[in-house]
Amino acid sequence: MSVSAGSIFGYDSGDPLPNVTGYRVFDVSGLSTSEKRDSGQLVHSGLNETVNIDKLSQGDYRFSFTVINEGASTWQLTSQDELFHDNVPDTWTRKQTYYNASGSTFFGGNLSGNRINWDTSQGGSVDVGQEALCRVYS
Repeated sequence: MSVSAGSIFGYDSGDPLPNVTGYRVFDVSGLSTSEKRDSGQLVHSGLNETVNIDKLSQGDYRFSFTVINEGASTWQLTSQDELFHDNVPDTWTRKQTYYNASGSTFFGGNLSGNRINWDTSQGGSVDVGQEALCRVYS
């Protein structure tokens, strides 16, 4: 089955169209806070699957979700936009939640009701064909 973007309810063919295209998990154990944001050893990548990380090793991991603007105009992030990831245990320890868009980093988010929410009220933009990286590390 395929769906034309112009036929999706509430979507105008001139709008931005954010699409999650994958995720990567990095082991960032032993790195400084700033290194944990962009470095580390890739331990898994994929899309639409569950990944099990052995948290007993006391390791630190960064989860990075790639969102590409596949629409026809720039995606201007506002507080109306929702960036979230579900099915995360509320007991999970999160050290930093942030996203990168157009070369800038925006920090903030929360974990509530088994959902990580990124704080999009800080703005940012993603040009057509470009990506935003939504990241969290524990």
